[in-house]
Amino acid sequence: MGGGAPAAGNAFDIGAGLTWAWAKFQANMQPLLILGAVVAGIPFLLAVISSFFGSFFISLGFWFISVIVSAVLTMLTVQAGWELATTGQLNQAEMYKLKGNPAGYAFAGFLFTVLAYLGICPGMCVGFIFVWLIFGFWQFAAVGEGQGGLNALTRSKEVTMGIGLGNIFIPMLVFMVV
Repeated sequence: MGGGAPAAGNAFDIGAGLTWAWAKFQANMQPLLILGAVVAGIPFLLAVISSFFGSFFISLGFWFISVIVSAVLTMLTVQAGWELATTGQLNQAEMYKLKGNPAGYAFAGFLFTVLAYLGICPGMCVGFIFVWLIFGFWQFAAVGEGQGGLNALTRSKEVTMGIGLGNIFIPMLVFMVV
């Protein structure tokens, strides 16, 4: 089980992809579980601490810090996923170091969020789902390829539309749910 993810020609083999992903998770279970605990635990801890303060402004400050910390921790999670997909293993010594451009990542995240909310605005989830289907890979472009802002969203669209929306619908639906 070496290297990157299984290659797909013009069609996806979801079974092979899930088997490969499960094998990589099992091989790197401890660092991934620790990362998951950090990603879930720190924002939760900040929320608990903020609940002890009666001041609206202090609670708002903790909320703002929690949003920033969550974005950075999400970036670390995407980095770990990217490293597993491209190299087949995690370098635990480098796992908690930011490798991408945090400002570009944050800007792309903001743009993606705006697009997602605009997709919900008409009162239908269809726009939201299509935003996820077309632009859902922005995080991997931002972290793995060093893209930022509009470039990350554009790269996601190129990848998605290059494969074809029909071919990517089910895998992206799984990605959205997970």
